[in-house]
Amino acid sequence: MAQILRGSRRREQDRFIAFRSHYGMQASYTTPGLGGAHEKGGVEGECGRFRRRWLTPVPKVASWEEANGYLLACSIRDLERTVEGRSMTVGEALALEREFLRPLPAERFELSEVADPRVDAKSRIRVRTNWYSVPVSLVGRMVHVRINPMTIEVSHGGRVVASHPRLHLKNTERLVLDHYLELLVERPGAFPGSLPLHQARMRGDFPLPYDVLWSRLRGRLGDRAGTRAMIEVLLAHRSFPAGVMHLAIGRALDLGAIDPATVVLLARGIVAGEGIQPTLIDVGELARYDRPAPDTADYDQLGCGCGVAS
Repeated sequence: MAQILRGSRRREQDRFIAFRSHYGMQASYTTPGLGGAHEKGGVEGECGRFRRRWLTPVPKVASWEEANGYLLACSIRDLERTVEGRSMTVGEALALEREFLRPLPAERFELSEVADPRVDAKSRIRVRTNWYSVPVSLVGRMVHVRINPMTIEVSHGGRVVASHPRLHLKNTERLVLDHYLELLVERPGAFPGSLPLHQARMRGDFPLPYDVLWSRLRGRLGDRAGTRAMIEVLLAHRSFPAGVMHLAIGRALDLGAIDPATVVLLARGIVAGEGIQPTLIDVGELARYDRPAPDTADYDQLGCGCGVAS
């Protein structure tokens, strides 16, 4: 509601007016506070019954999807219940009532809210009270945002450029490491202490094998070049699923093949189903390529001035 007025009068939000108009519904409101408690007693009582029957003790779930699935299953089972004093089940009564219900519109109502924020200098957008990252190439530009109950979808030029789980705590931010790679490859010194990298570790997007590969790359190439090589590996995630890259990096570490090109080669083999598994060649097998070292004694005469006319 935009505003609660005296009695049952309300000033409705524009989105709610559009919602009930789409489905042809009429809104009815009760008196605020204790004065209107008796006006919706049946609804309150039914909510309490469902909570005691299906939500006590509080079920443990791992995701919103699992929670919604559990509630749907409980509601279906509840159709078998018979209300005291009635001769038919809830499901049978619902089947009779359906004959008098208006059919749903052909199109569903779009529940998403929309906004058009500008990307700040840190490659973030502010949605409600929180911050979400977008690709660094969009700094300073306007983007289109669809705000869903569980997700935030960002698009630019008609193409989706970022998608985030929606944050519900105030003044928090969600930064995706991939959005900053083009900047970090130019500034590799900022990579180790960057907040996007810290959040990627916390979410499990930068697991321990990645740190092992990065450490070996720095040991082989130096800090700056090794970090740039690691970022090159991370950029390959745009071409391969995360699971494929995890497997490819693990195989590269097992082989001791510390090179971004090798990781990409292994990832291509995994996607193609070839299961590429290079075998290490024993150095002894290369003996057939041995050649005698060249004799450079004749070249020493060129530096002594012999036979050179003055």
